[in-house]
Amino acid sequence: MKFIKRIAISSALVLTSFTAAADNDGLSELALKRANFSIEEAVEKVTDSFPGKITELKLDDYNHQAVFEIEVINEKEGIEHKLKFSTADGKLLKDERESLSIASFSKLDDKDRVMLSQLDTSKFDLQASINKIQKDYGSSVVELELENKKGITFYEVELLNDNELIIDVVSGEIIPIKRNYHGS
Repeated sequence: MKFIKRIAISSALVLTSFTAAADNDGLSELALKRANFSIEEAVEKVTDSFPGKITELKLDDYNHQAVFEIEVINEKEGIEHKLKFSTADGKLLKDERESLSIASFSKLDDKDRVMLSQLDTSKFDLQASINKIQKDYGSSVVELELENKKGITFYEVELLNDNELIIDVVSGEIIPIKRNYHGS
């Protein structure tokens, strides 16, 4: 009997997680449809106004509104910016600055330095990659994060249609890593 209860509870948890994910995808889709400020405009605004490298970008919510949350590391100034831009009008709602060092010790580890160095020496264009992905995959980018595994620096990208990709920052190659085929 305990075994059956465990299965029932596990099934309920999986169903609840699936439903929550589906609701979130639906909400993300609605937020992007209502947006007057695109992810491409957000990347352009950050690139023009905040020196450094974008390490993370995601569609999120803040103070009851949809935002693009973007993290930028500026090694020269030793600052990480956590920015929130309204998807409604592109207004900067929050710029949380954090020092990259504590008591003369860097918060960046070797892996972070390798990622930033590879991104710095490559001719990688994040905005062009986002444009290409959205055109080729027919879906909006909702999240991306700079990663380094197996000596390769890449952006891990999540699309609204549940596709996941990686973009090699050295070659610019875009590789699908997960494809959701429910009706697509």
